[in-house]
Amino acid sequence: MIEFKCDVCDNLVIFDEVATRLEYYLDADYLVDDVGKIIDETLQQYLVYKCTYCNKIYKLTYVDWEYRVREKIAKDIMLARKFNVFKNIVDPSKVDPDNGLEWCGKCDGIEDGYCFTDIIKVCNIRQGKLNVL
Repeated sequence: MIEFKCDVCDNLVIFDEVATRLEYYLDADYLVDDVGKIIDETLQQYLVYKCTYCNKIYKLTYVDWEYRVREKIAKDIMLARKFNVFKNIVDPSKVDPDNGLEWCGKCDGIEDGYCFTDIIKVCNIRQGKLNVL
Protein backbone atom coordinates (compact mmCIF):
# COMPACT_ATOMS: atom_id res chain seq x y z
CA MET A 1 0.00 0.00 0.00
CA ILE A 2 1.37 3.36 -0.98
CA GLU A 3 0.82 6.08 1.59
CA PHE A 4 0.75 9.74 0.68
CA LYS A 5 1.78 12.64 2.88
CA CYS A 6 -0.21 15.84 3.12
CA ASP A 7 1.34 18.88 1.42
CA VAL A 8 0.26 21.07 4.34
CA CYS A 9 1.05 19.13 7.51
CA ASP A 10 3.02 16.06 6.30
CA ASN A 11 0.55 13.61 7.87
CA LEU A 12 -1.06 10.59 6.24
CA VAL A 13 -3.58 11.04 3.40
CA ILE A 14 -6.13 8.25 2.99
CA PHE A 15 -8.97 7.37 0.63
CA ASP A 16 -12.26 8.78 1.92
CA GLU A 17 -15.24 6.87 0.53
CA VAL A 18 -17.84 9.07 2.25
CA ALA A 19 -16.28 12.26 0.85
CA THR A 20 -16.00 10.61 -2.57
CA ARG A 21 -19.70 9.70 -2.51
CA LEU A 22 -20.63 13.25 -1.46
CA GLU A 23 -18.50 14.80 -4.23
CA TYR A 24 -20.00 12.41 -6.77
CA TYR A 25 -23.50 13.30 -5.54
CA LEU A 26 -22.83 17.02 -5.95
CA ASP A 27 -21.05 16.49 -9.28
CA ALA A 28 -23.43 13.94 -10.84
CA ASP A 29 -24.20 14.46 -14.51
CA TYR A 30 -24.66 10.91 -15.70
CA LEU A 31 -26.01 9.70 -19.00
CA VAL A 32 -27.38 6.23 -19.61
CA ASP A 33 -27.53 4.24 -22.82
CA ASP A 34 -30.64 2.58 -24.29
CA VAL A 35 -30.41 -0.36 -21.86
CA GLY A 36 -30.02 1.80 -18.75
CA LYS A 37 -26.26 1.36 -18.31
CA ILE A 38 -24.31 4.47 -17.23
CA ILE A 39 -22.06 5.65 -20.04
CA ASP A 40 -18.43 5.40 -18.86
CA GLU A 41 -17.48 8.83 -20.18
CA THR A 42 -19.98 10.48 -17.82
CA LEU A 43 -18.51 8.89 -14.68
CA GLN A 44 -16.30 10.98 -12.47
CA GLN A 45 -12.61 10.33 -13.06
CA TYR A 46 -11.37 11.00 -9.53
CA LEU A 47 -11.43 9.64 -5.99
CA VAL A 48 -11.32 11.80 -2.88
CA TYR A 49 -8.49 11.47 -0.39
CA LYS A 50 -8.30 13.32 2.91
CA CYS A 51 -5.52 14.19 5.35
CA THR A 52 -5.99 12.39 8.66
CA TYR A 53 -4.84 15.46 10.59
CA CYS A 54 -5.77 18.72 8.86
CA ASN A 55 -8.59 17.30 6.67
CA LYS A 56 -7.21 18.77 3.44
CA ILE A 57 -9.05 17.21 0.50
CA TYR A 58 -7.30 15.78 -2.57
CA LYS A 59 -9.20 14.79 -5.71
CA LEU A 60 -6.92 12.38 -7.51
CA THR A 61 -7.54 10.81 -10.88
CA TYR A 62 -5.97 7.46 -11.62
CA VAL A 63 -3.25 9.26 -13.59
CA ASP A 64 -2.51 11.54 -10.60
CA TRP A 65 -2.47 8.59 -8.21
CA GLU A 66 -0.25 6.53 -10.52
CA TYR A 67 2.21 9.43 -10.81
CA ARG A 68 2.37 9.75 -7.02
CA VAL A 69 2.99 6.00 -6.68
CA ARG A 70 5.78 6.04 -9.29
CA GLU A 71 7.34 9.15 -7.72
CA LYS A 72 7.22 7.61 -4.21
CA ILE A 73 8.82 4.37 -5.38
CA ALA A 74 11.53 6.30 -7.25
CA LYS A 75 12.29 8.40 -4.15
CA ASP A 76 12.48 5.26 -2.00
CA ILE A 77 14.87 3.61 -4.48
CA MET A 78 17.01 6.76 -4.66
CA LEU A 79 17.20 6.89 -0.87
CA ALA A 80 18.16 3.20 -0.64
CA ARG A 81 20.90 3.65 -3.23
CA LYS A 82 22.19 6.75 -1.45
CA PHE A 83 22.15 4.93 1.89
CA ASN A 84 24.14 2.06 0.35
CA VAL A 85 26.78 4.46 -0.98
CA PHE A 86 27.17 6.29 2.32
CA LYS A 87 27.23 3.03 4.29
CA ASN A 88 29.43 0.84 2.09
CA ILE A 89 31.39 3.01 -0.35
CA VAL A 90 32.21 6.39 1.18
CA ASP A 91 35.00 6.58 3.74
CA PRO A 92 34.05 9.61 5.87
CA SER A 93 37.69 10.17 6.86
CA LYS A 94 38.51 10.88 3.19
CA VAL A 95 35.75 13.43 2.65
CA ASP A 96 36.88 17.02 3.00
CA PRO A 97 33.97 19.47 2.78
CA ASP A 98 36.46 22.24 1.96
CA ASN A 99 36.94 20.63 -1.46
CA GLY A 100 33.48 21.95 -2.26
CA LEU A 101 30.10 20.86 -3.54
CA GLU A 102 29.40 19.84 -7.11
CA TRP A 103 26.17 19.14 -8.96
CA CYS A 104 25.62 15.44 -9.51
CA GLY A 105 21.86 14.94 -9.60
CA LYS A 106 21.92 11.14 -9.31
CA CYS A 107 20.31 11.48 -5.88
CA ASP A 108 19.36 14.36 -3.61
CA GLY A 109 22.96 14.30 -2.33
CA ILE A 110 23.94 16.50 0.54
CA GLU A 111 21.59 19.25 -0.60
CA ASP A 112 19.29 19.53 -3.63
CA GLY A 113 21.35 17.21 -5.86
CA TYR A 114 24.70 18.68 -4.86
CA CYS A 115 27.28 16.45 -3.23
CA PHE A 116 30.81 16.82 -1.91
CA THR A 117 33.35 16.39 -4.71
CA ASP A 118 35.17 13.73 -2.68
CA ILE A 119 31.97 11.66 -2.52
CA ILE A 120 31.25 12.09 -6.24
CA LYS A 121 34.69 10.66 -7.04
CA VAL A 122 33.85 7.31 -5.42
CA CYS A 123 30.05 7.19 -5.82
CA ASN A 124 29.01 3.99 -7.56
CA ILE A 125 25.60 5.47 -8.44
CA ARG A 126 27.28 8.13 -10.56
CA GLN A 127 29.63 5.57 -12.09
CA GLY A 128 26.73 3.26 -12.94
CA LYS A 129 28.26 0.37 -10.97
CA LEU A 130 25.49 -0.47 -8.55
CA ASN A 131 25.76 -3.26 -6.04
CA VAL A 132 22.62 -5.31 -5.54
CA LEU A 133 21.20 -4.58 -2.09
